[in-house]
Amino acid sequence: MEYNRTCNFYLERKRRKCNMLVKAGREYCGQHLVADRGKEGSSQYKRIPCPLDPKHSCFEHRLEHHVAVCNARSKGQVTYVDPDCNLRVPTLHDLPKITIAALSDDQLLSFLSRVKVAHSEHVGSVEVDVLRHEVVETVAGEVGRTVPGGTRHSEQNSSLLAHLRHNHLLHTSHHHTCYLEFGAGRGQLTHWLTHSVTDPSRATFLLVDRGAQRYKCDAKMKYNDELSVRRLRVDIKDLSLAAVPGLDHCIRLVAVGKHLCGAATDLALQCVSQYHGSGKAEVVGVVLALCCHHRCTWPTYVNPGFFQESGFSANEFYTLTSLTSWATCNPKRKTNGQGDSKSEVEDEDGGVPREEKNVSEVQEKEKNDGRVDGKVQEDEKERIHEENQREEDNKRKDNESILNNGEVISKGKESNSMRKSQEGEDQEGEEEKREDDDDIHTSTNTDLKTEKTTRENRYARLGLSASDREEAGRLAKQLLDEGRARFLRSLGFNARLIQYVERHTTPENVALVAWRTSEHT
Repeated sequence: MEYNRTCNFYLERKRRKCNMLVKAGREYCGQHLVADRGKEGSSQYKRIPCPLDPKHSCFEHRLEHHVAVCNARSKGQVTYVDPDCNLRVPTLHDLPKITIAALSDDQLLSFLSRVKVAHSEHVGSVEVDVLRHEVVETVAGEVGRTVPGGTRHSEQNSSLLAHLRHNHLLHTSHHHTCYLEFGAGRGQLTHWLTHSVTDPSRATFLLVDRGAQRYKCDAKMKYNDELSVRRLRVDIKDLSLAAVPGLDHCIRLVAVGKHLCGAATDLALQCVSQYHGSGKAEVVGVVLALCCHHRCTWPTYVNPGFFQESGFSANEFYTLTSLTSWATCNPKRKTNGQGDSKSEVEDEDGGVPREEKNVSEVQEKEKNDGRVDGKVQEDEKERIHEENQREEDNKRKDNESILNNGEVISKGKESNSMRKSQEGEDQEGEEEKREDDDDIHTSTNTDLKTEKTTRENRYARLGLSASDREEAGRLAKQLLDEGRARFLRSLGFNARLIQYVERHTTPENVALVAWRTSEHT
């Protein structure tokens, strides 16, 4: 085609051009039409930055309507919003962030050794306790066949609900209970909760999230007159749970959350602890699936005393959170079904070639299918070889560049300057800008590859294999989680860390489960 089908707007943060499609004859997508200076005279197409949030734009002739429905508009004062009420300390008192990359080799090895010692002394092993709830299991197979990742989410929801039931937190027949889901997103976990409690009519379901996702499950629940479902769009750090209207009739409260990111977990625990001491409903249980420990922050972490008792200074907090990213950054991880992971060295580091890996996978598949000899057919080998060759050729075409007239031009693609020279000299200025963008993009890719190579060389020099780094990251995560469990124990809960799903389901497979002893009697 003679026109560019993708948006020509350059995204500074992502260091690439926008990938959104555009209409024929246009240079920019609908979101970035604000940058199209050629149509400023037309009110039909002119877009302007939103006056409420300049991060997005709107059509000028529809400005009044947009402001009335924009998500950035003021919602008015609500009683349960108390800014920063769940922060442990003001953000002004945050600490300097010293990451793993900033440590010398000796400092890094010493820090890893201290993490292992602290984990051994204060945490120990985290038990694998995978449970199943039949409400979710009945539809898990069908969902897994129709929705990408459906089986994975079903396994997680099933285990979380089963742990709620195991600790007698789904019984609502005798006590009206409020089920509070932090970071509710689309409300999937609450949806399954409504089908799992013993008496839905004696339960209130409260969903809290600061975002405005598609409330797909809310739409399913709102047509059930038997259910009492409410959603609060508020940041957890500002949520004063005791001031939320309509909870006075609740006798018990159970807090849940599935993959509540980093600091949001600590904010939720702080929110629950303040409600626990407000004289309102009794908090009888907490079940939170944990993740994204690299996003934990010092002003929000609920148990700084435990962190320092473990032998670390406050200034090392962000060093530990930086280390946690190692637990989920190994794409070559394989699991054996028992939750134990085995990491393979990447091909470029002298590991098993891609072709041999695929052949061994076919051999294993044939063995499982009942073939006695397990021999790979020649046509299968040839097919695998051709697929890998095509993949390597495509990768080489994308990455390889040649020097032409002092400009970097992607191999296999027609030069932008050659195309533009045929269209006329009046577009030379725009062409030069595009070539500069391509140069920046190529330079950025080179820098990232150099950084990755340097990092891998450091790990090889220190003898830190991919599996070693993954294990160190997992220990760091569990150390932070143990501090959270001890925080709940200080409030009178029984609390423990468990691997609620297998590691091959998700590497973020640890949950914090807490309950009161009275719930088991």
